[in-house]
Amino acid sequence: MKKLLLILLTLLSFTGYGQIVLTATTHTLEATTASGADVDYRIIYFDETTSGAGITSTGVGKITTATTTTVLAAPAASTTRTVQTATFTNIDVTEQTLTFKIDISGTEYQETPAYVLKAGESLYYNQTLGWYKSNPLSSEVTGLSKSFGKTGTASDAASYWYGYWKDAGLVGAWSPGTPGLAGRATNGNDAADAGCVAFPDAGAGKTRYLSRVTMSGTIAHAYHLYDVLWVNSGLVVTTTTGQTINSVTLPARDDNGTTNGEGCDIGVYAVAALGNAAVVSNSTITYTNSAGVGSRTATLSATAPMNFPATPVIGTVVWFNLQDGDIGVQSIQTVTLNTTLTSGTASVFIARRLASVPVAAANLNFEAKINNGEGVVLYDDACIFPFAQTSATTATVINGIINTVER
Repeated sequence: MKKLLLILLTLLSFTGYGQIVLTATTHTLEATTASGADVDYRIIYFDETTSGAGITSTGVGKITTATTTTVLAAPAASTTRTVQTATFTNIDVTEQTLTFKIDISGTEYQETPAYVLKAGESLYYNQTLGWYKSNPLSSEVTGLSKSFGKTGTASDAASYWYGYWKDAGLVGAWSPGTPGLAGRATNGNDAADAGCVAFPDAGAGKTRYLSRVTMSGTIAHAYHLYDVLWVNSGLVVTTTTGQTINSVTLPARDDNGTTNGEGCDIGVYAVAALGNAAVVSNSTITYTNSAGVGSRTATLSATAPMNFPATPVIGTVVWFNLQDGDIGVQSIQTVTLNTTLTSGTASVFIARRLASVPVAAANLNFEAKINNGEGVVLYDDACIFPFAQTSATTATVINGIINTVER
């Protein structure tokens, strides 16, 4: 049974089945690398002439820069060159992205999608099976858990959202920094984002899944975990005309592991208490949706909690409603408050919801199995924060455990 599972997992990893055959002196095989992570490669190929004579040869090489490299030269005249096997191994400590192309007389034709190789991981080609990544540990399931705790301050009126970014605790406080209106992509494993709950990258050939969350709080709220992908600073809270954002590219951590932002939402966080004396519900944000369609408009509502409450306290989170039919946001172009927020500091952010845990009673643990324990993919460098949709304004201390598996 174990051998059968290994075979099935290996077959699932294939993404290309066609043979690589170079048939003219203008045909070459190229590899494009996205970074300077070192890659060693070996290619075994067979040359056959029109007379039927043939010879098997081996080519080896090393790639050390972000470039396009000819990894297999063109055959001689009247010769067909067929790749039998190839191995590309990331020997560096950082990940590398490889894409292969066939060059015909200077025109490139893509042979493969982009493959991400973690440190120590290999990409293989076999003329019968096609391209596939190494998956040496695929039959083993391993796990890692992280605990967190935060000491919150008073939240806004019941039903409004509160974010524990700023609060001290087991993982410490976090702030957006000063990236400006265009903002920055987050990385949970960088020093700039210390204060989030972060996990190391999944092992070679594996994917990390968030499988279970346990939460408790001194007040019963509905708790949620989000991966915050992008955050900005510099929003002028007294300006009521459009402020240009033009956000930088998101990290590849949306629902599909891409930069398109599918499954992601837009929020505004009160970094310092805001001063608007009455509810503000006429703010808008223009954005490009996850399908790449621009000039979309996110809005607020007169109904709580989808608006800025009167005098939002520090930590208040306001979520914007995406335009009908949209399932994510790829980038933000402008923010228009329309009504002044009077004073304070606010940051715009984009986040992907990972898990929700309704805590029905104070000071008791409540557990949520995500997708019946199968989990949701937790992409490398996720920047995880707890949020609460509150039931009362009382300052709340929270504690939680995030369980993950790699498989």
